[in-house]
Amino acid sequence: MVNAKLLVLSGLLAAHGVTGSAKNQDSSLEEGNSKNKTEIKNTPKETLSELDAKTIQLLVFFEGCSKEAYQDCVGVWTVGIGNTKRPDGRKVTSKDKADTPEKISQYVQEHLKQETNPVINRQIKRSLKTAERAALTSLIYNCGPKVLEVNGRPTALARAINSNDTEAISRNFLKYCFAGKKYRNELAVRRYMELAVYKGLMDVSNLYVCSYGAVKASKLTINRRPKFDKATLDYVKEVCTATPDAEKVAKLSWFGYGKKVAEFYPNPPKTFNFANSKLMAKVENKQK
Repeated sequence: MVNAKLLVLSGLLAAHGVTGSAKNQDSSLEEGNSKNKTEIKNTPKETLSELDAKTIQLLVFFEGCSKEAYQDCVGVWTVGIGNTKRPDGRKVTSKDKADTPEKISQYVQEHLKQETNPVINRQIKRSLKTAERAALTSLIYNCGPKVLEVNGRPTALARAINSNDTEAISRNFLKYCFAGKKYRNELAVRRYMELAVYKGLMDVSNLYVCSYGAVKASKLTINRRPKFDKATLDYVKEVCTATPDAEKVAKLSWFGYGKKVAEFYPNPPKTFNFANSKLMAKVENKQK
């Protein structure tokens, strides 16, 4: 099993396990027969530092990073890089803060160790490339361990990854586009981009944090199947590299909006001092 502490190099943040942003995902997963129970040390071909960088950047791209707690799209309290649980396993509340790199690192290390690495190492039986592991971590981070395991058995996605069935991998990634039992275009875009990263077709480091929200889901798929032609990938890149609207940056800078993903690595201490915005104040006042 990959040791989560090894993923924090020179005090840098590590990738973590699971958030509740899509807590009520469609759970109609196929279950496979229980086979080999041997735990696999699933390590990428590249170095841990490369895994660290790619995973952090991917998670920050989708989640942003907030030093104060906020409510996600389904009302779940969240802090740091999309954490809905504290390191001790309790739920994040409106009073939680992750206002230093050390605190953020503590949150993500524990989630990685407790929720992400174990299920990957139990159910994935082949060595994953760095991009594959980062994308899969992002999916579990957003949707939970159930994407790979239900009642101790591998899901259809786990089996597809193990057999390297690219069509089945794509189909099963795209099952997770629901939150609060509602299909959400932003999750469809996230799944598409995770798949593009998984397949080695996209690098998010020079994209703006959470810029994927401006991508139109309808342009990415045909009959719920992803299009990975050059024109579609160029469209995503064009949208996500466009300079963000200044007014929107002013409102959403509290979680990193308006910054490029690469600014979060390798020097995170310089990137987590986001000023509270009026929007953040509204969220806080609403809870008083």
